[in-house]
Amino acid sequence: MITNYKQVKEDVLQQYDSFSELLKVVSQLDGTVSETSLIALQNQAKNIRDDKFLLMVVGEAKSGKSTFINAYLGKEILPMDVKQCTSAIVEIRYGEKFILTATYADDRVVTYEDEEAIKKFLIENASLDDEYRDIPVPTINIEILMKKCGKMPRDYEIKELMQGIVNENLHKLPEADYEAKVRKYITEKTPVWKDIVKKIEIQYPFDDEDLKGIEIVDTPGVNADGRVGEITHEYIAKANAVMFLKPIVGSALEATSFKKFLEGKSADRNRDAMFLILTRSANETPDNVARVRDEAFKQFPGINEHQIIHVDSKVEMFYNRVKD
Repeated sequence: MITNYKQVKEDVLQQYDSFSELLKVVSQLDGTVSETSLIALQNQAKNIRDDKFLLMVVGEAKSGKSTFINAYLGKEILPMDVKQCTSAIVEIRYGEKFILTATYADDRVVTYEDEEAIKKFLIENASLDDEYRDIPVPTINIEILMKKCGKMPRDYEIKELMQGIVNENLHKLPEADYEAKVRKYITEKTPVWKDIVKKIEIQYPFDDEDLKGIEIVDTPGVNADGRVGEITHEYIAKANAVMFLKPIVGSALEATSFKKFLEGKSADRNRDAMFLILTRSANETPDNVARVRDEAFKQFPGINEHQIIHVDSKVEMFYNRVKD
């Protein structure tokens, strides 16, 4: 247990300053220290100085990220359902008042301070249109609509997109129908690309003192191959810890996406602070939960058993409501 936080913090920062100078010298001598490593260290030191802890929450579509975050915070801030999230990055941190700031694809910034207006905005912008729940809208928004800035993509660009999202056809649509729906979405949304929300910042006056130094970042879904977009990768590089959510499904652990995510460069620096969170555990018997945890530990020898945790966010939220 840390009994003198200020002293430990000062000691760590002194070691950082000494180590950082050494790394710079080594880098100048033989160039073996990458600029990425130096930037990562600088980000960590800045978080320590500012008493900040950046917690990333990642996972596949429909992994229950919003419900998990609400349960973690003890407040129902994000809208919860089985709907896939949009392409927006959501940052949640402590603030004196409940405030939401939205940044749109054209860099417009709009701020909401009325609680009802905030809830209405989140319901309208934090989930997808019903018509397009079976295509990877976050990927299309980021890779096509926001990059083309209102210009219709050429046919070869859509073909390249289709090759990249072939494994994201989670509803198993026929190939022709899948591509047709993607093209329809692009055609409809290109004229109104400016209205895509790319970032949502939420400040909330949490009662819990422990939450005042924590910033939680909810990211667009990880695809079926464990890949993340450029924006998500940038956040992961700054994170102090990363939680990857995966629902427990039946008796088998289908965790290809997590395995691929662990093997990717995004997870390299955070491997010791990477947690596999098995959600919806209340749907399973205790024996089955234990069996799935054991299976996960065997599948991922790169992390220890303490980094695999099973939870049930809805049960936790119900407990938060009735505990008093």
